[in-house]
Amino acid sequence: MNKEAPFEVIFLGTGTCVPSMTRGSPGLALRVCDDLVLLDGGSGTLRSLLQAGLDYRDLTHVLYTHTHPDHAADLVPLLTAMKYTPGFTRTEDLSIWGPPGFREFFEKLSDAYPVSLGAETYRLQVDEVRESTIHDQDKWHFTVRFLRHPTLNAGYRIEVPALERTLVYTGDTENCPELVELARGADLLISECSFPDGQGTKGHLTPSELAPLAEEAGVKRLLLAHIYPAGDREDIVTACRKFYSGPVEKAEDFMRVALR
Repeated sequence: MNKEAPFEVIFLGTGTCVPSMTRGSPGLALRVCDDLVLLDGGSGTLRSLLQAGLDYRDLTHVLYTHTHPDHAADLVPLLTAMKYTPGFTRTEDLSIWGPPGFREFFEKLSDAYPVSLGAETYRLQVDEVRESTIHDQDKWHFTVRFLRHPTLNAGYRIEVPALERTLVYTGDTENCPELVELARGADLLISECSFPDGQGTKGHLTPSELAPLAEEAGVKRLLLAHIYPAGDREDIVTACRKFYSGPVEKAEDFMRVALR
């Protein structure tokens, strides 16, 4: 195993669309081998990158689970900053991925703004993920499963063969067998756990729904994210431990987790 290759998760936002003093909109930064990856990016993600000591100019990939505003609102600010930051001219390629329909979403965003979002000094690749494909990024790769949510949501499974480590991120989902398939044997599952038991809603998970799925999938560690305020008022971690035997905790903004 090559322990020198980095595989680190930095939580930029662990909340939802509801404003919070302690949780930003969903977003993860991943150091994966030689790449810096942004996984989702709601409002305020660019600032959170800076607060985490990361430079948006170093991003190599951006992966979106779905196009709800709390997960994708900072796409336009990101591309604008890439293009109009004084003294900075990007020349490195940038790959942006999303679920089917993402290209049309991107084109509509581009049409909605009076400034061009198109790249002029670098190659911008906008692609859509597919379930049947291993998306190979040289030293790492990712696969997806489409999980149940009112808007098509791609859950990501990111693997680094040299480290023999696997990270799974759900985005938004409700209880579904596809999540078990996606997370099977993962070293770390970062899953939405939006509401406490008894307060659930369509398209999202509660502890008693999520935890059995994580147990069935044999996940080695579970981190809870996409937490509405009600999830901070009640003990959703203890509720998960009733059904999941591995280590579980709530993710917090700017938490860092290394996969070694």
